[in-house]
Amino acid sequence: MIPSTLDPLDDVAAPPLMRVATARAASTPVLGLDRELPLLGGGRKLLPTGLPLALGMEHQPDFLRAVAHACRAQSLAGRDWYSHGAITMIGPKGSGRGHAARRLAAATGLPLFVVDASSAGGRRLLAGDAPTGCAAMPPAAVTAVAASGCANPIILVEGVPSSPEMVPLLAPFLDPDRGCRFVSEPLRARFDLGQVNWLIQVDSEAAARRLPEDWSSIVRFQQCLDQDRRLLRLSLIAAVAEEQVAAGGVAADALHQAIETALHGRRDINSIAEIIDDLIMALPVGDRGP
Repeated sequence: MIPSTLDPLDDVAAPPLMRVATARAASTPVLGLDRELPLLGGGRKLLPTGLPLALGMEHQPDFLRAVAHACRAQSLAGRDWYSHGAITMIGPKGSGRGHAARRLAAATGLPLFVVDASSAGGRRLLAGDAPTGCAAMPPAAVTAVAASGCANPIILVEGVPSSPEMVPLLAPFLDPDRGCRFVSEPLRARFDLGQVNWLIQVDSEAAARRLPEDWSSIVRFQQCLDQDRRLLRLSLIAAVAEEQVAAGGVAADALHQAIETALHGRRDINSIAEIIDDLIMALPVGDRGP
């Protein structure tokens, strides 16, 4: 069944607004962030029957508990938008951390941005640095907020190095005291990035322990056991179906055939990314979306 494009958790009330940027001079361009931007993902989504049930991630209980805790904290504080600060996701490759990020973005209605920190270019993108002789770019968080027009997007950081360099790389954004008053010298402005939702992928407990405890909460992902295969398949099917509907729709029979082709003959599910690739390739060319 292809889900409806009308989200039953969407609320009619206008979302809260916040101004992200403060320019040092009236003539300083700040990418339009000196206007008020919406904070999304609130309303009924924050209820116990909201996001935790909509995620379809019962095979990863730690992740569900972290989202439920974030929703409860926001509700108790009277903040009508989704915010979890930063979550460090520990798990082996293929355990579903990227899939969880996509599910969270779909359920909250928040834009999702992915940064690969395994390369020098990706780390420069994250930090807003540039090679010698090149103009500096805004850091990924500033670019994400400006591009989406949303003050609390989700940013998934993959390939975070386990070396000590990860701390200064992430410190300006994950440190609660610094993230809410990030200063960009090239843009000559101060940015409040305190509502950006960070998801940090690491492969080991040792890498996670390099970050101070008050910077992020830790969520442990496990490889799916045999009894979890059905839940994982249902979650995958729901995610891809929603993406196809959002991209403009796809014929139900074509989608069902693609799902059967992608899952045919599988006895294990070690790589969610591999299944998604197979599913996309199984779709007719005209139905693959953008």
